[in-house]
Amino acid sequence: MYDSELQEFVRYQMEKLTYLCSVCTGAFILAETGLLKGLKATTHHTAMNGLRESYGNTDVVMERVVKNRTRPKIWLAAGVTSGIDLSLEIIGELFDHETKSNVARLIEYPSYEW
Repeated sequence: MYDSELQEFVRYQMEKLTYLCSVCTGAFILAETGLLKGLKATTHHTAMNGLRESYGNTDVVMERVVKNRTRPKIWLAAGVTSGIDLSLEIIGELFDHETKSNVARLIEYPSYEW
């Protein structure tokens, strides 16, 4: 997260994106680049306090998925399985609820609303 080349890469790519997504502690990379300033963010529950303490200008919340309506849309997932939730949310936004539900059913993801 402190690698200046990585930070520059993320900032450069951001100009071309519709969505910028992060799973788990990837939130620290986005926060370090300044992209989460003033936004809501989540991360793995064991890293929540570290994100909150290190980046006080970010509203760190304990949610599985956070969707910021920025340009590009910056969406974050708390951990590995919530990354699946995030993926399904993107499918729902790009297509529709039926497609999202069908994908959840196909991957046998029982904790998600079908």
